Amino acid sequence: MENRGMEILVGLMLLIALLAILSSSCVFAGRQRVDTVVLPIMNDMLGLTTCNGNRPLVVIRSGLDKNSIVTVLQHEEIHVSQMRRFPSCKDFARLYAKSADFRLKMELEAYCPEARAMSLVSEKDSVTRHLSVHLIRTTGTLTPLPAVEKMVRGCLG
Repeated sequence: MENRGMEILVGLMLLIALLAILSSSCVFAGRQRVDTVVLPIMNDMLGLTTCNGNRPLVVIRSGLDKNSIVTVLQHEEIHVSQMRRFPSCKDFARLYAKSADFRLKMELEAYCPEARAMSLVSEKDSVTRHLSVHLIRTTGTLTPLPAVEKMVRGCLG
């Protein structure tokens, strides 16, 4: 029941975003425009990328400082480019919702640049463990921690 309530809440938030026409446009990687809105987001999410029709829609948590906004936009930009590798935004979203292992791969790709930067000022083992635990918790993957840590170490180089 808790998941269903969260689905309804996220759906309502997206509906509000679309109806409010609060969206501005960002140019990602100098290419197509992407609708972007700033809204209150529940849980610990700072941002998310979903579909507005068949176009990516980036939602950023309200109240973030400028540095956090830049970090979140960089992460979500990767999700936008991932979506564009699929025949449609909805095809990507369907697979992302259905497969925890797919979510793990997509989130690892999106977190990798941030993790590389963190590893410049923190021990790689610490960054690896922190990101691995975060990925398992947020994606719902059943991939064992040592295997996820190996994937993260591969991204850190």
